[in-house]
Amino acid sequence: MVDETLARYACWISSQAALASGMDQKLTALSRRTAAEFRKAEAEHADLATRIGLLEACCCRAGLMTSEVDVSFSKPVAGRGDEAGRHSLAEPLEQQCRGLVEASRFLSQLLKSACGGAMAEQARCSHGCALLAQFWGVGLWVYIFVDCIAVELGRGLQPFKRMDLTGLQWAGYAAIAISLWLVEGVRAFQMSFSPMLVRRARELREDSPTWEKILAPFFVAGLVSATPGRLVKSWLLILILIPGLALSVPHLPYPWREAVDAGVVLGLGWGTAAVAYFWLRGWFGSSWPTISADLPAHRIKPTAEANRAPLAEGAV
Repeated sequence: MVDETLARYACWISSQAALASGMDQKLTALSRRTAAEFRKAEAEHADLATRIGLLEACCCRAGLMTSEVDVSFSKPVAGRGDEAGRHSLAEPLEQQCRGLVEASRFLSQLLKSACGGAMAEQARCSHGCALLAQFWGVGLWVYIFVDCIAVELGRGLQPFKRMDLTGLQWAGYAAIAISLWLVEGVRAFQMSFSPMLVRRARELREDSPTWEKILAPFFVAGLVSATPGRLVKSWLLILILIPGLALSVPHLPYPWREAVDAGVVLGLGWGTAAVAYFWLRGWFGSSWPTISADLPAHRIKPTAEANRAPLAEGAV
């Protein structure tokens, strides 16, 4: 049953990773298309500016003065040739210059609006990907906990269905179940793993690497992109404790295996409730866990420099 559950988790993780990868490819294609349109508009704007400069030079050689914005021409200066002929020569040039200036202004406004819309769309996509990664990271662990509870609950309640235990066995059953609830549910989950899970999920932002968003369940659990101490603790838990329990608990006799299953159900249930509590309190109460996220040094340094920058500017 454990192998089937792990295989089901692996298939689900693969499908969600493929979905996240597809969204990242769409976002990359949108960014490339926006950059190409921006470069094309810049080239057209530069061409119009070049043509305006050439026409202004022609007008100046004809004895006319143009302004930078309105391209308004001054009157011809007396004593420098036939004024009527020069004025008739300047009129078509003036009209062309004004037309090009209007076209340049229109193109500039269009360019700004297009770039602004594309940047806003890209920002929305990035924010959506970050939120999806957060829910993907926390949601998978909640799903795993709930699935384990559903699997172990029936076996843990067997003594209550059969009602065949002695007084000492009931005392041992209660002691084991309560001990696992205190150690696993309160000490491990409520005070450590659950707040860390939610705290690290908040670190998945718009500028986070794509691979961290795809591997969000591993990131929020401290299995990747964490301090050495956190990596050792998390991987020891995955590679030693869980396989050890999976190999040893099934060999326990009745009712001690059922007592362990009941304790696991209590601990996982308490831990799942703690994750939901911290997550909902952060979203609706704006009070996120203050526990350290155990991020590596290269992820903390830019944040510290950004926090010091306003203080330095204020001192100057």
